[in-house]
Amino acid sequence: MSTFSFHPPGVFRRSVFGGEQPRDNHRLKSFLILVGLGSIRRSALSKSTPLRHDFITIPFSAGTSPSISNIIAKFQGFSKGDLEKFFKNSHGKNLIYHKKIYFELVNAIGYFQEKNNISCFLHLYRIIEQSALCLPIISLMKNGNIENTFMEFKSLIKSDAKSDLSVLKNYSRSQKSTSPLQVTVNISFAHTTNPTQNIAIVRKLVKNIVSSTADSIELKYLEIDSLIIGFRNQFFHYLFHEDNLSLMDLTYPEEFLEVCNPIFINYFAFLFKDLLDAEMLMWD
Repeated sequence: MSTFSFHPPGVFRRSVFGGEQPRDNHRLKSFLILVGLGSIRRSALSKSTPLRHDFITIPFSAGTSPSISNIIAKFQGFSKGDLEKFFKNSHGKNLIYHKKIYFELVNAIGYFQEKNNISCFLHLYRIIEQSALCLPIISLMKNGNIENTFMEFKSLIKSDAKSDLSVLKNYSRSQKSTSPLQVTVNISFAHTTNPTQNIAIVRKLVKNIVSSTADSIELKYLEIDSLIIGFRNQFFHYLFHEDNLSLMDLTYPEEFLEVCNPIFINYFAFLFKDLLDAEMLMWD
């Protein structure tokens, strides 16, 4: 079912946080992957590669040491017992969604670690596309009650929303000033073959740029979805009579994605953590 498999830290295997109690706890495994705890292996015959990045933190950072205290630190106001109860009791809830997300995510991170940047991006885009509607719905329930959820969700479906991905973009831009998505990210193409060309691509796909230099460009995390969706639509999905990206526009797509993929994963990790926060509050 998946090219890669995830293995939790050995110190977790006898606990709920090992992702095996209940068996195949896909929700927890996805979280452990994004927080950088454990390892990924391509096949049963290959050697496991340790995860090195904490993508849950914005901006992403080096992975943390494999301790349960580092998991608890990601959920303010919740104890170890609270988290054990949540991950164990929620195993069968939203099961199909979390199973799909896990298999896409383990492939995206596996290819990311192998520096197969295009395959990483394709799986990552599939995750975001599948999350586009359910993440806003669940997260809106976190911020209100059942009675006002519909009206709040309806406000995200503006007249210019042509698809579920448009709803996700409107959701990202509805984030409060305290949201991590309001943080700026500097995308540096200094070590790529053609920084000017790469920066031009970002400018083409993202309207609101904070600042730029000769080899880097800065924007808010809430604009990352425009970069992800625009790049997929214009580079991988050719539309006749539309403004597409060719290899004349982007000579080295692998280099472009090598720089951008960690930031794209970081963006999804925020959405996934927002989903977990909402689920914890709904099922507490």
